[in-house]
Amino acid sequence: MTAGFHNLADIVRKRARTDPDNEALIDAIREVSFSWGELDRRRRQVANLLRSTCEPSARVATVLPICSVAAELVFATASAGLILVPVNERLTAHELAFVFGDAEVAAVITNADHIAAVREAVATASPDAVIYVVDAPAGDGLSYDAAVAASYDREPIDQADVDDVAMLIYTSGTTGRPKGVMLTHGNFLSSANNYLMESFAPGDGTYLACVPFSHVGCVVHLAAAMRGLTLVVTPFTPDRILTLIERHRVTHIAMVPTMIALVLNVEDIDRYDCSSLRRVLYAAAPMPLPLLRRAIAKFGPILEQFYGLTESTGLVTILRSDEHAVDDDATAATLSRLASCGKEVTGAWVDVLDTDGHPVAPGERGEIVIRGPGVMAGYWRNELATAATIKAGWLHSGDVGSRDADGFLTIVDRLKDVIITGGSNVYPKEVELVLQLVDGVSEASVVGVAHDVWGEIVTAVVVCESGREVPEEMLMTACQAELAPYKQPRVIRYADALPKNAMGKVDKVALRADLAAAGQPEPARSQ
Repeated sequence: MTAGFHNLADIVRKRARTDPDNEALIDAIREVSFSWGELDRRRRQVANLLRSTCEPSARVATVLPICSVAAELVFATASAGLILVPVNERLTAHELAFVFGDAEVAAVITNADHIAAVREAVATASPDAVIYVVDAPAGDGLSYDAAVAASYDREPIDQADVDDVAMLIYTSGTTGRPKGVMLTHGNFLSSANNYLMESFAPGDGTYLACVPFSHVGCVVHLAAAMRGLTLVVTPFTPDRILTLIERHRVTHIAMVPTMIALVLNVEDIDRYDCSSLRRVLYAAAPMPLPLLRRAIAKFGPILEQFYGLTESTGLVTILRSDEHAVDDDATAATLSRLASCGKEVTGAWVDVLDTDGHPVAPGERGEIVIRGPGVMAGYWRNELATAATIKAGWLHSGDVGSRDADGFLTIVDRLKDVIITGGSNVYPKEVELVLQLVDGVSEASVVGVAHDVWGEIVTAVVVCESGREVPEEMLMTACQAELAPYKQPRVIRYADALPKNAMGKVDKVALRADLAAAGQPEPARSQ
């Protein structure tokens, strides 16, 4: 944890004391900007506005794209002793109602694009909640902007402390109802400090924030603010990202691999000047080797991969830029490490356990467990789920992984995604990595589909690059060269795109449902 910081508001308070006139925040869509001194004043005004209608520890939800308001509310709720509930703005009214009701929100801040869904959800689940509308059209609800301007500029009395919950970030709910992950101010500060040590060297710079605050990846934004970088905030669109990198001489950016792929696919990408970049951070999934080669060719050898969970407040391992060797002379061992997520960071302990809870030997597989100051306080009002996830101080990730003799951790798969076919375990990621290396393959996802004889059969869904058609025989030849027969796909399907969730991850629940709706497949090949 950063010494002397008690809550997230202290990040802005400190910068306002040391660099009050330096540019702090640029909103690329709303076309507003603030110095650290101005952002600190807004922090106080927003905090007092919220405290005028909310009791201490009340939950305040946001349904917004990433913008200056979403950013300032992180610091304002900390100043007011409130809990922020940043909600993915892509959720339907029905999904919003579940989150609002579960968190018992007292206020919601949204914009005109989402006001209809928010009103429907509030009426259903939290009828007493106050709704503020950013950039509200005349007569369309309580204007957030006008209310902030009229609010008092004084330091609020009820400040949050380091062990208080700062945010409830709701999981995607792919295995059932979403759960509210309780992350404290101490969780965020310790995780942000890990990013500072790893990726934000002292010095001036500009950080482009395009990951929404409803994702734990927002902790990188906080690390950039702690370093005093200027934050440019914008929703993600590929061409806009390139334009802003060039316009603002961006030095740091964090994305998921899908975002990087979309940026690299922008037409005439070479006309954009990205030479200012010092670090391109990525997380949520390993990057396929062809994509990694393209990214390094465009941005330079400055990519760093992180692994972590919402429940660990993000970052617990890092694959550093100098470990991203992709040249033609790279050894097999070096290339295999590109499928890893690196080594544990200073501020976290990571282990791999067998089913009896004992550490496994190097190269053996087991469940990844995590301990450290970033581990969540628990799931909101869900003691059973908390007890099932945190055992003896260790956060059980649900990820299957292995670690080599040098400490590099490789994620094999999710426990829930393991395919059991004919009594043998198949880890889909292992198959996906082989398919993704086939020339002409853009994406591949592997799932188990129920079968009367085999229990499940290994089924691959492949997306080919535009204008390419990769023959099934080519895919199978690659699998036969790398995988045992029982791991090889029994069925291969082609698709124009894979179903994705709001953060760009493949939605395997939806994929399985689509395949199941198509009927039980007959294996094209025997085991």
